[in-house]
Amino acid sequence: MILSSPLDLSQLGVFCWSKMQAEAGQDLSTIITRKNSERALGCGQFYWGIGTSLGQTSRIARYDNGNLYVIFSVMRSRPKKIDVTPRVVVRWRAYFDSDGRVRPLPEYATILSRGVTGEREKRHHFALSCQSEAQLALSDYGPLDDRALFNVSGSRLGHSQVTALVRASGESSYESRYRINMIAKLTPPYCVRLTDPVAFT
Repeated sequence: MILSSPLDLSQLGVFCWSKMQAEAGQDLSTIITRKNSERALGCGQFYWGIGTSLGQTSRIARYDNGNLYVIFSVMRSRPKKIDVTPRVVVRWRAYFDSDGRVRPLPEYATILSRGVTGEREKRHHFALSCQSEAQLALSDYGPLDDRALFNVSGSRLGHSQVTALVRASGESSYESRYRINMIAKLTPPYCVRLTDPVAFT
């Protein structure tokens, strides 16, 4: 599929939508620069950290027709203080495969997050497995109205959902609240649950 600008989301079928902002003490431009380095070393592959799971690999694979896209949009709200200046930052070194076995992440993958949630150490995080032949950069591929998105289960997208597997209805009576700012493909293993964090300085 050749993507155009502006992008018609209703033509994509199922896709992953993820809102992005500063994280782990790094602003968005720094994160994207780091992901481009990762992409260069990984022959186009990079991992994008997220806070929640997309679900089981087998479930996501049902929607992969070779053009399962990840659409990234900059959050409307300012980044939280805990993400701008976290007390602890960790780097995740491994993930669980579909059989529950712990596998090391590729050496080129650098996935960071804050190390504490509330008063508890953060023991798990998640990451999208992405592919992009082109250099990653913030751009504008057109509007995105989250109120016209539905989870693949059929339910309307919740306001608090930051990353989800969705469809676009193609109909909206509202002014779009987001822009399509970056695009990649979602590739196996799609979404992994991370483990084995270590302090990052």
